[in-house]
Amino acid sequence: MKNKVKTRDFKGTQKVLPKKENGNLCILGGQMAGVNKQDIPLEARFMTEFWDMVKKFWIPEDADEYWKGLSDYANRLYEKYPTDFCKGQIVAYAKYLNEKYQKLKKE
Repeated sequence: MKNKVKTRDFKGTQKVLPKKENGNLCILGGQMAGVNKQDIPLEARFMTEFWDMVKKFWIPEDADEYWKGLSDYANRLYEKYPTDFCKGQIVAYAKYLNEKYQKLKKE
């Protein structure tokens, strides 16, 4: 088992995987370490632009221009990066902003 590593998936199921130190799968100490930008190029580029969206719309406003701007930005971002991961991040952030706005409105 010299070239294999024991690890667990997100459900806790134990697995034995091949050890690759410079490939797509990097196992360190029995835990999966992640992937490289080259493995998920769309998602890697998306993160920078998503962070710009987070900063731009962080504080929800009671203005139609704010919500239209958020919607337009989110739609352009998803058109540019049409992956399930990117869609999930955009939708989750929009939901977060809506909840934050509703909470601020009540105060």
